[in-house]
Amino acid sequence: MTTPQPAPPSGEPAAGAGARAPLDTAVITDGIRELAAKHFKVDVATLSAATRFREELRADSLDLVLLVHDVEDRFHVVISQEDLTKVQTLADAVEIVARSPRG
Repeated sequence: MTTPQPAPPSGEPAAGAGARAPLDTAVITDGIRELAAKHFKVDVATLSAATRFREELRADSLDLVLLVHDVEDRFHVVISQEDLTKVQTLADAVEIVARSPRG
């Protein structure tokens, strides 16, 4: 008889589960809000799905590249250059992470 394994944290699959399971969009949203708040030095409560990185947070290309790098590290995804150019809002980032391959 095997001992049950504890539930994995943050949407990660259980040991031996093979490929990583898709993350819940609420988990992705919370993580991106946290990373963006830290990166842009704003209160996380001021960030919503509609927050526009360039217009509201004054993000430039380098800011977005650095944020995407942190997002890739946090969620173990690879975001393509093409997808990076499509990120305008927090909701865009969440949608891209949700469909990006996890590795």
